[in-house]
Amino acid sequence: PTWSPDSKEIAFMLNPGNPLDVPSGIWITRADGTELRWVAEGGTAEWSPQGDLIATADYGRQRNVYLVDVKSGERRRLFKDDRKKSKSRLAWAPDGRRLLFAPAYPMADELFWAVDVTQAEPTPVPLGTKPAGAELPPNWGVPAWSPDGKDIAFNMFPGRQGSSELHIISAERLAAPRRIHPALTLSSGEATWSPDSKQIAFAGRLANE
Repeated sequence: PTWSPDSKEIAFMLNPGNPLDVPSGIWITRADGTELRWVAEGGTAEWSPQGDLIATADYGRQRNVYLVDVKSGERRRLFKDDRKKSKSRLAWAPDGRRLLFAPAYPMADELFWAVDVTQAEPTPVPLGTKPAGAELPPNWGVPAWSPDGKDIAFNMFPGRQGSSELHIISAERLAAPRRIHPALTLSSGEATWSPDSKQIAFAGRLANE
């Protein structure tokens, strides 16, 4: 589930065949649990910073990406090209114009695409380059854009069994990822930036434990 930017509503996803026996897809409820309503089909729900849109994707490993109007429920497919799909969770930039995800079919060895959702047919901007020795396809955690819009933090499994590590890439140019803390390997969960973009909170453990 994800909170709306004004903290008044919560968006969440229900799978097909859910115990409530209601349609699958994206639902929204008031913070007090009232006014529950179905919004659109979708396998994820990521609220835009402005609160007017929800980014979502199909179920499965290779997912079409959509934008959903929160008020009307109108759903727009972001790409006409059927090979432009996501294989990760979606992440909004702080400016609410760009959306980040790991492409199912990269153009080269890039890790992520950033796309301007205000364009009728967005042109993907590649970000991050695949580290030497990383397995393809890599196993992505949830990418997190820094509040100042300059960096992106994400978990990556570079090929060692059970070793998930926190990395940062630039959101402004194509560059190799930087491992955050060599003495730690990351446990499950996602990174959270401080409001000033100077610190990151994450769950980790010592590499030799």
